[in-house]
Amino acid sequence: MNIPTHCTNCETTEGVRFQCKGCNFAKFCSRDCQKKCWKKHKRYCMPLNDAVNDSIEKARPLLRDKYRIDDQDLHCMFCLEGGTSEDPLFHSGCGCRPDSGMSIGHIKCFQEFARASFADEKKREDSVDCCVGTCSNCSQDRNGIIPFEMNLILWKLYDPDCLTRKNVQGIDNKRALFMRKSLICLDSALREINVYSAHNDFILYSRLR
Repeated sequence: MNIPTHCTNCETTEGVRFQCKGCNFAKFCSRDCQKKCWKKHKRYCMPLNDAVNDSIEKARPLLRDKYRIDDQDLHCMFCLEGGTSEDPLFHSGCGCRPDSGMSIGHIKCFQEFARASFADEKKREDSVDCCVGTCSNCSQDRNGIIPFEMNLILWKLYDPDCLTRKNVQGIDNKRALFMRKSLICLDSALREINVYSAHNDFILYSRLR
């Protein structure tokens, strides 16, 4: 967690010694500054794990609406099945045309792809995202709902407790590396949200933490 060194209200760096007990993140130079900031701060005042989960729930429907594919003639690149109202197809956001057969799929199929890639030790060594962030056909980065959901899977696979761990004492180098990669994957997922979203300030605050 990146604990700020300035007062959240007046931004001074002098005498900053009070920390919000609600989020354990915001800091203040005085109780007066803390009270003055409450009206603005209360929207963000929650434990880190709750803030991240809230950000995910705010981002998911926006990304799903933007990248959903409703063409009934197209099929998932993994299972070759079409989309349904309960299990729609989504574009992977790369440079491939949807009708190429290489750029769309069910979220659950891409999630299984992420799990299988994580299980491949070489892919884990080659890339933090286990090489799932780049299309194997057009070599361009995927973006949108597909990498969002795959990075959330990788976040949990690397270290499901990275947001709630109180300290890192006794953690070996491998676990510390997995914790770092877990946070990178989580940050990559949250970066997929449109910068002009009404929720962008909340999501940015979660990423900063």
